Amino acid sequence: MPAASSPRPVHFVGSVPLASAQQVFETVGSIVGPLAKRIPDGETGFRLTWIGFQGRHLRGVAGLELLQDIPVFGGPVPQSFPQFGLKPGVKPEQLNFHPLGYAAMARESYAVFRAERAAGHIPPGTRFQVSLPTPTVVVMAFMHPKHFDEVLPIYERDLKRELADIVESIPAADLAIQWDIAGETEIAESPEWAARFGAELLALARRMKREDMMATVARMVDAVPPAVEVGLHYCYGDPEGQHLVQPRDTSVMVDLAQRVLAAVHRPINWIHMPVPIDRSDDAYFAPLSNLSLPQGTELFLGVVHLGDGVEGARARVRAASKVVPHFGVACECGLGRRPPERIPELLRLHRDIAGL
Repeated sequence: MPAASSPRPVHFVGSVPLASAQQVFETVGSIVGPLAKRIPDGETGFRLTWIGFQGRHLRGVAGLELLQDIPVFGGPVPQSFPQFGLKPGVKPEQLNFHPLGYAAMARESYAVFRAERAAGHIPPGTRFQVSLPTPTVVVMAFMHPKHFDEVLPIYERDLKRELADIVESIPAADLAIQWDIAGETEIAESPEWAARFGAELLALARRMKREDMMATVARMVDAVPPAVEVGLHYCYGDPEGQHLVQPRDTSVMVDLAQRVLAAVHRPINWIHMPVPIDRSDDAYFAPLSNLSLPQGTELFLGVVHLGDGVEGARARVRAASKVVPHFGVACECGLGRRPPERIPELLRLHRDIAGL
């Protein structure tokens, strides 16, 4: 394990439930400081439901019709996602999803990031992180499964256009792009997970192949210019503070990561994998021995949990270190479903665990 004088790096997946991007930058910068090489804007406000706002965007796309609203999770504020189909006579190539809204929000937040860095609230050299969903998960979430295959390449095309807008607006030396790989990870772990959203989605999940899903991820990675950092977040969902499906161990994530690493033509700067709070056993981490990371690719493990603090993380770090001695620390997903008043405590926990 690293010496006490060399704390592990810290990573934040994306969402932070504070009032604004400015508050996120100031709070993360003051508590975590240079331990975080990249800081997201927190995906505050209506973006805290991750891709939920894309459903609102799709309501205005010509050529789509609303079919139904599908409940996706309960909790204090129940959420549902609209499901769309193609209007009669509309061909997929006639659809235009661009602009998706990510670039406009990134430009706005980057202006705040620069101001906070100039004011000394963010350490020099820290990058501004923009987290984006894969095209697969958005199309799977909002389009009827019968349209998945024909709409996916269209949304992929327009998400690449959105990415191009982002990299054109923000200097490469300041930018980091993270691809959030959620639905694919859940399906690879257990296609039966999709049954909660209907028989049609279950049938789609059962025929989706790992190689095809990760080929899409690889194309999105390669769309990021080499001077911009890029990372992968393997995700099992966190809509109510609980994974939609629990990983049996790290084997699925290792397999998916290796597929992307083998397919891309540019470096991947980091990979993040979650660790459930009750998994400090050797069996969970053992498959990481099969993860072959190129030099310069960092691994972050989601060992940080408010529920058991430093001592719980210590057990998870100890178990992981038997297989991969060099890794950074993170939560298992975004912080968006955590109580806002506990975010400073959670950030201090990241800092403390980084020094274990």
